[in-house]
Amino acid sequence: MCSVVWSGVVATTWVSSGPFRGWDRIGGGFDEPAVSLGFTDPQTTQYPWRMSYAVRIEASEASLNTELSITRSLGCARNDRAPVLPGFHPYFVGKADEAKILLDGQWPIPGAIGSEPRFIALDGARKVLIWTSGKQVLMELNPAFLKEGIVVLWTDNPAEYFCVEPVIQDPHRFIHADGRYLERGETLGLAVSFTRIA
Repeated sequence: MCSVVWSGVVATTWVSSGPFRGWDRIGGGFDEPAVSLGFTDPQTTQYPWRMSYAVRIEASEASLNTELSITRSLGCARNDRAPVLPGFHPYFVGKADEAKILLDGQWPIPGAIGSEPRFIALDGARKVLIWTSGKQVLMELNPAFLKEGIVVLWTDNPAEYFCVEPVIQDPHRFIHADGRYLERGETLGLAVSFTRIA
């Protein structure tokens, strides 16, 4: 897991296919606005495909940008496709019952944000506006989310924060024939940016 706190938003990238493993810094320093992290996940009995991950995070007063790159390693002994389900896991400081979430400027998504995750299809939307506690944050997604992307809405502490998590596809499609897979040597790149509007 890699987390960054910015203007009331905690942006987390979580990659796990087995035992917890830390990230290696592959670029950027502590006094720079951007840092790059990465690691190669070993094959395990739980997830027998070898994958390499890279995260780049850049923060300024105006925005927070996070990129995730997943590459299916050529050195993997398995020849079949590797199922993937990447996403970002930001949460927003504020009361869940006061939050309003809009996709591409449409009407707010109805219903409460609670402890049961709600899967909301993006239907091609690339902009998600989050209103909470006097703040407006624009979350913009790269085209990788266009085809089947969703946002997951949930909270386990509604008085303090709520999550609006963009994921490349509905988790129920993981390992299904129509799910997202990577071939040997294939790379998938995801990106999300946050801009505080008010």
